[in-house]
Formats: sequence, C-alpha cells, structure tokens
Amino acid sequence: MPQNISTNQTAQLKNITIIRLIKENIVKNILILFFSVIFYFPLFQALKQVQPVQLNDFLLILSMFIVAACFANFTFTYEKSNILLVSQRMFSHFVTFMFMLLLALLLDALVISVGFVYPQLYSIIFVFSILIYLSVALYDFWDILRAKL
Repeated sequence: MPQNISTNQTAQLKNITIIRLIKENIVKNILILFFSVIFYFPLFQALKQVQPVQLNDFLLILSMFIVAACFANFTFTYEKSNILLVSQRMFSHFVTFMFMLLLALLLDALVISVGFVYPQLYSIIFVFSILIYLSVALYDFWDILRAKL
C-alpha cells in the first residue's frame, strides 16, 4: 500500500509542477508582450528618421538576426534542464525570455521598416510577424510540457 501512496503523491506533484510551469510561462509571455509594446514606439521614432533607401539594407540585416534568434530559441530545450530545481527552471525561463523578447523586438523593427519602405505590404508583414511569434510561443509551451518531471 505505501507504494500506491508514493505513486499518488508523485502524480500530484507532477500535476502541481505542470500547472506551475504553465503559469510561469504565461507570466513570461505577458512580460515579453509588454516589453514588445513598450519598445515599439521608440523603435518607430528611431526608424522614422532613417532614409527609406537605408532601410532596405536594414531589412536584410534584420532578417539575418531573426533567423539567428529563431535558431537559438529552437535549439534550446527545457528537456535538458532539471526544471524541478528552481534555479535551473528560472534560468531556463530567463534564456527563453531573452530569445523570445529579442525575436519580438526584431519583428517589431521588421514591421515598422516594411511599413516605411513598402506601405502596401504592411498588413501582410504584420500578420506574418504575429504568426511567427505565436508559433514560437506555442513551441515554448509545448517544449516546457515535454520536460522531464
């Protein structure tokens, strides 16, 4: 009988941990959204002062940074972290926070730049950027749920 209690306690701990992980991840994503919105306006003002001809080169550089940020984010996995240890879990959240925030800010800059250089494509790029970020956020939730508990 003690084995059943132990198994039951382990299952309860796993459920509590999964709920905690999801809550922590939601807070992380809300913070990223908050910072992304806050930095949108300073980015807009800074890019507004750049000549449209120069923005074409900037768009190329942005695309390289976006690829690098996506690669780094998808390379990291919660599976390799001991997420039951608070220090490793918080460090893992911090790492993914930085990658995802960088990606959100790069996508902000991309949308703003395209709006200046190719205004007719603004809404398309805006929707694509939302889909890219949403995919990264969903991947992050999936990755955290497959972590070893």
